[in-house]
Amino acid sequence: MKLLERLKYAIEADFKVEPKPENPLARLNQYINEAEAQTNDTKKYLERQVSLKQHLEAQLAEAQDILAKRQTQAQLAQQAGEPDLIAFAETEQAVYTSRVQLLTQTIHNTTNELIALEQKHEQMKHKIEDMKIRQLQLMGYENNVRANYHMDAMLHPETHKHVSTVDDMRYYIDNLQSPTQVVDKASSLEARLNALQHEMPATQLPTLEKGE
Repeated sequence: MKLLERLKYAIEADFKVEPKPENPLARLNQYINEAEAQTNDTKKYLERQVSLKQHLEAQLAEAQDILAKRQTQAQLAQQAGEPDLIAFAETEQAVYTSRVQLLTQTIHNTTNELIALEQKHEQMKHKIEDMKIRQLQLMGYENNVRANYHMDAMLHPETHKHVSTVDDMRYYIDNLQSPTQVVDKASSLEARLNALQHEMPATQLPTLEKGE
């Protein structure tokens, strides 16, 4: 499968989008912009979750302080033999004991959720970096193809196909071998001649007679 097709299917699979008849590089740029916007939105939710956790922790600290205070007051009421104060302090003690347990469990769950959100947020950032690498790969590939096209236009005008539209260029890119495999035949022959010259002893090289 050609590089452009592999990039297209990989990106569409990542973001589950419908294919559009656009330039692959332009579409990839659009996906990167959309992914960065989504990541920024996710960061807001992440910051909100951190604030929520901090608020819960503050409530827990307050509930623990009141619980400790009611426990001390219950002991004092028992020592003073005040039944109504004992009943009130014990009721308050039960309420704040339950509240501390609820807040503790809620903070535990919120912490786990926050960790999961942070991990996903990091994955989103890594995904964007990977897409930017793909962007550079695609830019390099297209640049190499276009460079080979213009070189072939000058070096081999008799066999070079004229490209007049975007569709022609896409056809040219799709049917061109990998740029690393494109070798100028003239350069190849010249290299072989140079190598042959270095391999043959100087005594075997033909010499021109004077006057020829």
